[in-house]
Amino acid sequence: MADTASTPAADANATEIEINGKIDLGTRRLVLSHVENAASFFAYQEADKAFMEEVKTSCNKELGGATRLVERPALETILGVFNSSDKTWYRGRVEQVDQGNQKNLLRVRMIDFGWNQLYKTDDMCELPQTIKDMPVRCEKYKMSDLKPKGRYEGYSADDRLRGA
Repeated sequence: MADTASTPAADANATEIEINGKIDLGTRRLVLSHVENAASFFAYQEADKAFMEEVKTSCNKELGGATRLVERPALETILGVFNSSDKTWYRGRVEQVDQGNQKNLLRVRMIDFGWNQLYKTDDMCELPQTIKDMPVRCEKYKMSDLKPKGRYEGYSADDRLRGA
């Protein structure tokens, strides 16, 4: 049996503490950006608020006159995405292809804010290297030991669609 005792130097570098199979991230002050469901959400740390505004400003400034895509991008590609509802450019990752009634849309998740939506290929463009190199600060969080009601509690997929 190998000795598993850790050294003080290794303990000083450890940033995650596991308790009962869960990783304790400590206390964080978060800015909520998107609620996925009753048990998970996307947020970034309060200290990153100014940086997030800088990302949004940079995307709008640098992508405003960008050449739009003609060919459908591959899955997991990170691109610039124009959201026509707020007339703003975002960084997005392609999650699904062949969506919508005519199978001509792509499901794209905004990597800096967590929400996703369906877009046409011509709503997207390649990102300049300066924007690609900006770190992603938004993370997905899940509530510990909280699960949406399911089939065993008498709920069906139809119940969920109705919002029950």
